[in-house]
Amino acid sequence: DNFYEVDTLYRKIYFYYANIEDKDIFIDLKNKIENKYVNDFMSELSVKWSNAIENMSRYDSNSMILQKDFYKNYVKPFDDKKDRIIVIISDAFRYECAKELNNRLKTFASKSEIEYMQGIVPSYTKLGMAALLPNKNLSRVKDSDDILVDGQVSSSLKDRELLLQKENKD
Repeated sequence: DNFYEVDTLYRKIYFYYANIEDKDIFIDLKNKIENKYVNDFMSELSVKWSNAIENMSRYDSNSMILQKDFYKNYVKPFDDKKDRIIVIISDAFRYECAKELNNRLKTFASKSEIEYMQGIVPSYTKLGMAALLPNKNLSRVKDSDDILVDGQVSSSLKDRELLLQKENKD
């Protein structure tokens, strides 16, 4: 619930450090912070995370929303409403950055949420983008990394637009 805040502070330290004119007087402090973050926080967290996974009797992903069901769960419910939904999807968007963006959006949006889902494996951009579209079946074009969504190519922006318009003309 709050470990991401350490990453936020770490990122901001580097942001502000990069904007200092006379960096030399702060180099020792920056190095101490880097050492604490990498060797204490990240190292200890990694060990504890690995131990927690190892000690699980089984990994139950059934309670998670799957990436392939994104459209059905998040976009489809708005088909018959006059409300608009804006979805921000970013490949490799750090959680702590998403959390900060979400907090900023809440200042002027009527509703803003951040949620997680289990990504599709193998994890690569073309498959991930295709999985977010309305779909019954995902498959790969033979000898290519292109993905078919219900038998249709999904590589270009136009391809994805056509797949979305099949589901909802708006």
